[in-house]
Amino acid sequence: MNQVQAIKLVVKQTEIESDITQTIFSGRAMRIRNVEMESLSYTEPGAGEVTLEIKPESLLLTRVGEATTTLKFSKDKVEHGKLTTNYGVISLEILTDELEITSSYLRWRYQLHQSGQVVGAYVSEWTMEETE
Repeated sequence: MNQVQAIKLVVKQTEIESDITQTIFSGRAMRIRNVEMESLSYTEPGAGEVTLEIKPESLLLTRVGEATTTLKFSKDKVEHGKLTTNYGVISLEILTDELEITSSYLRWRYQLHQSGQVVGAYVSEWTMEETE
């Protein structure tokens, strides 16, 4: 059985090379829990619908808007993701070297690779608070 709950969510992302942190989203989100997993979803201005599926050892991030992004994060494991645009599909490899999952906080550090080259390195932090 699914448990659905409105929460306050803050999503921050730091680009490691420049050490610049941006707040990507701050507002109301939905948390859905069941015995197998948990998911968070919200609408990100300019990017569309965002869903994060949370499992004990991995995260699956999906953004659906003008472009569709699917990225999987698993600690110390290379995963495959993709960015789908009107011009085609860009395949990515994701290496996550840190992954912290608690009931109120998510943090992961990762690199995106394309054709063997690092195209970005980031830290994502998601903070969740229950609302009335």
